[in-house]
Amino acid sequence: MEIGNMTQLQIMELESNYLEGQLPGTIFHLVKLLFMTLSENQLVGTISPELGNSSLWDIDIAHNNFSGLFPPSICVAGKLSAVSAGHNGFTGIHHQTFQNCTTLQYVDFTANNIVAELRDCFSEHPGGLSTMAFRHNQLHGTLLTGRGESFLCNCTDLNLLDLSSNALHGGLPKCFWDLSSLQFIDLSSNSFSGIVPFSRKCQDNLKYLLLGNNQFRGSFPLGLKKCKHLITLDLGGNNFSGTIPSWVSMSLPELDFLRLSSNMFDGIIPDEILQFRQLQVLDLSKNKLTGPIPNDFRNFTGMSQEQKNRDLIYSNQYIQVEIHIVWKNVDHVYNLKIAAVVGIDLSGNSLTLEIPNGLTTLSRLRYLNLSGNHLSGCIPEDIGKYSTA
Repeated sequence: MEIGNMTQLQIMELESNYLEGQLPGTIFHLVKLLFMTLSENQLVGTISPELGNSSLWDIDIAHNNFSGLFPPSICVAGKLSAVSAGHNGFTGIHHQTFQNCTTLQYVDFTANNIVAELRDCFSEHPGGLSTMAFRHNQLHGTLLTGRGESFLCNCTDLNLLDLSSNALHGGLPKCFWDLSSLQFIDLSSNSFSGIVPFSRKCQDNLKYLLLGNNQFRGSFPLGLKKCKHLITLDLGGNNFSGTIPSWVSMSLPELDFLRLSSNMFDGIIPDEILQFRQLQVLDLSKNKLTGPIPNDFRNFTGMSQEQKNRDLIYSNQYIQVEIHIVWKNVDHVYNLKIAAVVGIDLSGNSLTLEIPNGLTTLSRLRYLNLSGNHLSGCIPEDIGKYSTA
């Protein structure tokens, strides 16, 4: 029996098998199909434009070898809610594909080869879109219009925005801090530039902000002062300058990951930075910091006591929180779902005086790099008591 003759079929679940070859043309005769899951197979070829003839709500074709343009008619029936197409070989998205798709809530094209301007893929009023993931593609252009605005400003329900590892450039829209539903923003490894916009507010939901490896400049973004629920902050690999503000630990008390490396921060490391109670990674390497290393680590319990695992903000298996840390000139990539990282990197600065004894109280520390400074004196005797478990 040909699959196209199963005209009453509404749900098709064929994920996690060893299916190969191209999709049979008759599969698009299933006009009543609502859910189609073909993920984690070995399927190849292009997706027929006829796919949009069905009443699809949800399509999951991630982790295959599909290629070519993603079909422009996918939302023609006006019911599509979720598209999961990550880890394939799609090279483009037709500019009409999601232009009028007001029902779309979730779209994931992580790790494809899509060449497109992001703002051409979506309408100026993208409805209830909550997840937009395009990590590791070839998106180009800017997020801004001629008025300095962005279609993202109308994504009022957006929860997750991952545009990392693309070729986007230009500044950030003025509404950057105004999207009240956003919990996760990853714009790292692009060519964004300019000053991070200032705002007197930061939405309470924002927990992950990754802006590393771009060309941002200016002082430490003052808008972060209101982001009291941030867990992960990555500003590394930019052109930020000035001093590290003393308010950072008081204003961001829930941080467990702070990366400011490879910038132009100068001055001393403020004593207040040791007030973090949950911090597990502190990377201030390759800056212009001077003076001694602060010594009072009593409040640094994130590196001395076992911490409870944080629940990530989403459960979809294809969306991952990845952080990049360069240790000893090697780029380490950690998935925060599975990796426990505890370390301090202050290398490549101009820090002076002795290595503080307080470091030896951080029993969970797995990585410590103080190289490339002007430290003197003795190595603390208790440093050999670090656990290797």
